[in-house]
Amino acid sequence: MLINPEDITLNKKSDVSETRTFKGTVFQYWPDLHDTLSISGLIYGSKAYNELHYLQLHFEKEGKVLSMIYKEHEYQGFFSSFDIDADSDNAGRFKYSFNFTVIGPHFDSKDFAVGHMGTVEAQFSNIANEFSDFLAKWGIKL
Repeated sequence: MLINPEDITLNKKSDVSETRTFKGTVFQYWPDLHDTLSISGLIYGSKAYNELHYLQLHFEKEGKVLSMIYKEHEYQGFFSSFDIDADSDNAGRFKYSFNFTVIGPHFDSKDFAVGHMGTVEAQFSNIANEFSDFLAKWGIKL
């Protein structure tokens, strides 16, 4: 989808359960619940509407796992809700909102950073590390 959203909200959850015992309260903490991205915005024109309608069709097929690429990171997940509303004030303008449940990897909150990803040296260092990791998987050392 090549539509820039107006709002992206990251919802990270953990599950904490509480059990009362004779010796006191016991808490259980489950940190690895799936992240959810709530995304909304406005689109204009029939081409943008067709892209969203295509995504909505995938939402209606239950269990369809999709890939979403955001700021050079690929996230696997599925839609847990999807809405498209026509704007009665402006023909050809549509409001959309959807929730995307991320099943892997966890959404990196650093992706919300505005502007560049850092200095050129830091970017080069990240690329070099990723390349070294890739080569190491094949048994090649630099």
